[in-house]
Amino acid sequence: MKFPKLTVDKDAYYKQIVGMIQDVDCHVFFDTNIISQMYRLNSSARNEFYVWLDDITRKGRAHVPNWAIHEYSNRYLSTKTSDYLSELDTLKKIPNILGQVSNFLKMYVDASLFKNNSRFTNNKDLFLSEFDVANSLFLNLKDELDSKKIKQNNAAVHQELLTKFQSISIDEDVFDILKNIDSFQQVRYANMVPPGFKDSNKEYNSAGDLILWQEILNFAKNKNIKKAILVTRDMKKDYVYSPERIIESGYEKANTNNSFKIADERLVFEFERYTASDEFYIINFDQLVGVLSSISAKDYKQLAIAVQMNNKLFDEQLELDVDGNKDDCQPQVENSIESEELCNVSEDIGGKKETKYPIVAESKDNNVENEYYMNTALSDKDFLFDETSHLGSIIKSLKFYNWESQNKGIDMLKIYLATTIENSLYNRSALFVIGRNIYQAACGNAFKAISFVKDLKSEMKNVDDFVNRSILDGCIYEVYFDSLNNYRSSGCKGYYISSLYEYLQDSKNERSLDFIRNALKVPKENYICYLPIYSQKVLVKLEGKRESNLLRVSKIIIDNSVLDCKSYGYVFFSSMHLSQLVETLSILFAIPKVLISVDGGDADTYFEFTECMQLPF
Repeated sequence: MKFPKLTVDKDAYYKQIVGMIQDVDCHVFFDTNIISQMYRLNSSARNEFYVWLDDITRKGRAHVPNWAIHEYSNRYLSTKTSDYLSELDTLKKIPNILGQVSNFLKMYVDASLFKNNSRFTNNKDLFLSEFDVANSLFLNLKDELDSKKIKQNNAAVHQELLTKFQSISIDEDVFDILKNIDSFQQVRYANMVPPGFKDSNKEYNSAGDLILWQEILNFAKNKNIKKAILVTRDMKKDYVYSPERIIESGYEKANTNNSFKIADERLVFEFERYTASDEFYIINFDQLVGVLSSISAKDYKQLAIAVQMNNKLFDEQLELDVDGNKDDCQPQVENSIESEELCNVSEDIGGKKETKYPIVAESKDNNVENEYYMNTALSDKDFLFDETSHLGSIIKSLKFYNWESQNKGIDMLKIYLATTIENSLYNRSALFVIGRNIYQAACGNAFKAISFVKDLKSEMKNVDDFVNRSILDGCIYEVYFDSLNNYRSSGCKGYYISSLYEYLQDSKNERSLDFIRNALKVPKENYICYLPIYSQKVLVKLEGKRESNLLRVSKIIIDNSVLDCKSYGYVFFSSMHLSQLVETLSILFAIPKVLISVDGGDADTYFEFTECMQLPF
């Protein structure tokens, strides 16, 4: 048995989890609360989860303990599944609470109680009036939800659970475990042996965690399972523990608020005694979604957005103390984290029809005129910044590989953009780096970054021209160039090319279009990409052997250029629909989806690709 770890390298830990999730020999067990989690997800998010679940089910890797089904059945049969949606009850209560608060404020508030800079300082009636308007708006919104449709949705979710989870119940006799559970539980709980001893005082189901654990152990032993992950929403102290310190991006620091947790070493040891392997992990649902999103952001976008409000993958707490001062402090601290590497490019127009050119993936010295930005901003892995400054804290937050920190960075940026910003070389460069990292965070499914990129016109409405230009330049640059300022050699980051395309059509952004056009060189063959303002139809021709509604693709030709799939580090799934193919091509070559015309199939056609096209992420 191992002692609890004092320090854990968090980046290495999540790398292990990513590897385990992709390992065909790793088995995934789902706790009861993961079943109930399906009720809390919208249909798009559930369907993305089910695609992954179906995949590991086909491979025999997905399992639900019988005790988990028993616990869910008790709640379902007692018609208590509505407890999974307790926030809906809270929603009904809020109007009454707001009404009581409104009455209190009308009795209590004096003009002298407002902040000095408040717009209500000399107008308390306006404050009370706006509060009532907000209350009425909330009341109207509350009534928009149909209780009958909510019940129908719950019934639909239950049917999905029957379809998706019934077939993966594990082949273990849970009643045999129950025969001796009382004495077994008594000895373990008396000695505080995990799991479940924290539930010893519960009147009902105090041994539930222990029974579920014994099922997993017995099943793993009988099926010779050497690698396993338990996915749960309960990161209980008798399941997991928090190392005192963590290493993140090469820096050692305190495990703030004990937010990073790993499986209790005693459980890992017990798993090893049953299986002769210590490869056992416990993760929560948010962590699972984070891992899936890191493997394929576009395939789990809705799922990622759905869970982010509760995502606790990381613990970075960054604050921006905005006082309206100008930020021209010089960079001092080297940043430590860089975005994922997808890559590549080509060139074209901005309203006029011009010849497109492929891109050479080569050195750092491209055609960009560098006097507007520091050279280290273009290769932003080398960009130095002061983490204590406003801009530096935003950059640091955006560069962390977690949604919580990245979303917080967007909030900090919005506050900062409302202040006076000096038009200096460093500030332009820092804003450029921020633009790059906003875009990469959006590509990684940070929902506030997604919203920012998709609504650039609104976000940039009240900022100075140089601020708008710097952030937009950074976003565009991230599509085509990696952190070392090299052309992306394995496919563009065209996830939100349509949003950039739309904003670049605004005449005030002509300099940004010139900037990215000047950055792109005439490349060698086999590299195909398009500037975001490209306006011509892009013809994609697929050749291969047709069998009914299946086309076995042997060659892809884009605008008369044969695609060498081996040049790109992207994935063409072994089988995909037309819409999936168009989305993949849009991302890979930075082509707005509306411009892609596919010759060789229709909406009912499945496209199957040869082995050379099935590439890793």
